[in-house]
Amino acid sequence: MLRCQLADENRRLRLMIEQREATNASLKQHIDSLAERLQHPAATGSHDDLVSLLEEQARQFREDFESEKRDRLAAEAEVQALRQQLAAANSQVHLLLTYLFT
Repeated sequence: MLRCQLADENRRLRLMIEQREATNASLKQHIDSLAERLQHPAATGSHDDLVSLLEEQARQFREDFESEKRDRLAAEAEVQALRQQLAAANSQVHLLLTYLFT
């Protein structure tokens, strides 16, 4: 049962990572577009507007990174707790088997 929980958690985390990677790819493409516009501000508008957009983009990346870090730490803590439960369950099984066959 605990192995199943670990496998489910692993699948959930992999899906979350895939979603975050897709978001990051999209944000990187947006940054590249903004960087291109920054190189040619006269053709696209005010330089200050582009700086504001890039600052907002940097803020979004920072928030995304911090959120991923919190999620990863929480997932690692949960995996550790499940491993401890699994070790305890395995120990109990071993003790029961020892008791039954001695």
